[in-house]
Amino acid sequence: MPAYLPKVNTSFSIFLLAVSSLALTACSSDDVIEEPSELDTISFSSPAMQSCFDFAREQGDWLTIADVKSLNCNDELIDSLEGIELLTQLETLDILHSVATEFDLSHNSELKKLTLWFNEKLTNLDLSNNAKLESIDLAHNGIQSLNISHLADLKQAYLFDNPVEQIDLQYSNEIVELHLAKGKLTSLDISELTNLINLFVYDNQLTNLDISQNPNIEIVNVSQNKLTSIELQSNVYLQVLMASQNHLETIDLMQNGELQTVDLQNNPLSNEALLYLDNIDWIPNLLY
Repeated sequence: MPAYLPKVNTSFSIFLLAVSSLALTACSSDDVIEEPSELDTISFSSPAMQSCFDFAREQGDWLTIADVKSLNCNDELIDSLEGIELLTQLETLDILHSVATEFDLSHNSELKKLTLWFNEKLTNLDLSNNAKLESIDLAHNGIQSLNISHLADLKQAYLFDNPVEQIDLQYSNEIVELHLAKGKLTSLDISELTNLINLFVYDNQLTNLDISQNPNIEIVNVSQNKLTSIELQSNVYLQVLMASQNHLETIDLMQNGELQTVDLQNNPLSNEALLYLDNIDWIPNLLY
């Protein structure tokens, strides 16, 4: 007698296979573990700095330290940059309105552009390990002295509104723009800056300024100093001279045929100097 074989419901079997397949697929999907990013190890001691980094990381879709080329943080709650040393490939750093007292950038040797604004607590800055810097913007801080003589690639240096008393510019002959206005400088040696084009040193305490070694200079603003004379014979490309509120008695502009603007107001100019200026008709904007 033939053995009894139960009738198989093929439709139900196919359904079970489909459900099993979906379950296995879902299980496999859930079991996938994302590889941890090396950026997960970046930790800043300042919560505000950490928040800035995390936001920039998300916006920039960074995956590795090599991706982090630029970081811009503007937060008055940033009281420390500890952790920045981990961003070894950083090329541009902007920190505004922080209250950090120390900026250790010794491990950020790839930096090319540095901006640190509005921090009166920033009185000292060591850039000895940042030889690739091309631009520094350190306006509105408390910096009293700075050595940038080793920054051979530096082209722009902005230190507007700092109580700078001295600055070493030796070997910085690539600088084309120098802003040292609203400081406490009594002397300034720019003889090495042979490529200098724009110079802003107004509102200091300079009694002498030699620009004879700066033949390419086009703009000079030395207003509100204590200069008794200024020699311009070597500056044939000079276009703008702002020298108001000094102690100038004489002026010679015969070698400066490119001049467009000259301001000599509030100087004790001699009668001879005044007569000389009265007869100048080739400078469009001449004030004295």
